[in-house]
Amino acid sequence: MGTLPHYVCRGANEHKGGEERKTKKKFFKGEHTRGGMAVSSARESVTDLLSGREDVGTVSSSTMAQGSTTIKTGELGEDGGGDGVISDRSNALARVFEELLDAEVSMNPAKLREASRAGIPSLYRSTVYRYLLGITFVDHSREMSLERMQEKDFEQLLTAFGRIVASDGTGQRPSVKGRIMQPLASPRLHDSETIPLITRDESQFANGYRCSDRSFSVGYAAWIKFRANLRYLPRFVRNPERRQRMECAWQALHVTSSGATPDEVENLFELALVFESVHGTARNIYFSTSSLYYLLTHHGNVLQNAQCLQRMCGTFLMLFRATNFDLYRHFVAESVTAVEWLPGMLKTLLAGRLHEEDLLRLWDVYLADALEYLGFPLHPYVCLAILEEMTEVLLECEKSGIIERLRHLPRIEAGSIIQKAISLKESVFSKDLL
Repeated sequence: MGTLPHYVCRGANEHKGGEERKTKKKFFKGEHTRGGMAVSSARESVTDLLSGREDVGTVSSSTMAQGSTTIKTGELGEDGGGDGVISDRSNALARVFEELLDAEVSMNPAKLREASRAGIPSLYRSTVYRYLLGITFVDHSREMSLERMQEKDFEQLLTAFGRIVASDGTGQRPSVKGRIMQPLASPRLHDSETIPLITRDESQFANGYRCSDRSFSVGYAAWIKFRANLRYLPRFVRNPERRQRMECAWQALHVTSSGATPDEVENLFELALVFESVHGTARNIYFSTSSLYYLLTHHGNVLQNAQCLQRMCGTFLMLFRATNFDLYRHFVAESVTAVEWLPGMLKTLLAGRLHEEDLLRLWDVYLADALEYLGFPLHPYVCLAILEEMTEVLLECEKSGIIERLRHLPRIEAGSIIQKAISLKESVFSKDLL
């Protein structure tokens, strides 16, 4: 297996990096204005912005934990369209994020979470996701030092990958001295300061570890296969620079998750592709994927072990039967077993199954609560809401059609699905089903 030259990887990693840094400087220096009005004058609360939007449900942190819900709805306009109103509210929401990210000393994580639930403008999604995943500090005085540390560690991972590839031909053990960023045991996002999801820990490569040893890694062939498949994905076919950026992130993931099974490698690949559409640097793709994957594989979440997955599937099927019995009965009649469709919907938060724009809108809500609850409590209800929306279509399908449609979900009204999911969760708790 070949590898990209180090200078190529670094160039791919820095693609769009200059633009991100310039944008970031504007955020933190308070230079942004919109429509002649300074950002500092944008004092609308997120709750006020959400009123009048039918497709968005607002949920407080305590509400998410208890299952109760507050949803504000209203009219968009007399004509029912309200394009101008939607545009105004979108601009107002963008100003809220500008103001939050432009804080002089420290970003307010509680307000950022609340704003994120209303949807994150694509311009700010990369920066906001890094805060929500605990990849960067809310204390701006410490932020740049952490970024430099991450950049150094990421370059070290790419160097390690190059040595691993070289060892395939020579049989020598690569030795990578230093410390690599690894996840913390129990991260939480506090109102005053964020504890990053990653910390510096001793690298296993310091002791001559070889992730390319076929006898050790049963998933080695899967790493090679998915890396080779990158060149055939539509988004990369005519954009080699973008593909190189993704390859660099994939190489770093290979180094730190080399013992992954083929199924685990596939999960990482689906998550990484989502973050590739968000971030402009390989480093941020890597750290975001690692942080989210760490959450999914710890704290009793769906990827921690087979028992956790089985428990969540069992709970989901119970709720599915209770909330949509007609469709549940149809699945049974068509001999559609849970293993054929359900794990794929739960494991990677619909990555690889849902249209990218719809998926990111859902993830805005998921990541807003990820570190607070160390999980994604709304996701099962989102899946139930999607099934409810697809009920009429699925009732007309036979087994093969059902499985195919659930693997390739149609476009959805993400805001409406979120609102319906919150209502389903409230109903489940009010009926003491859980």
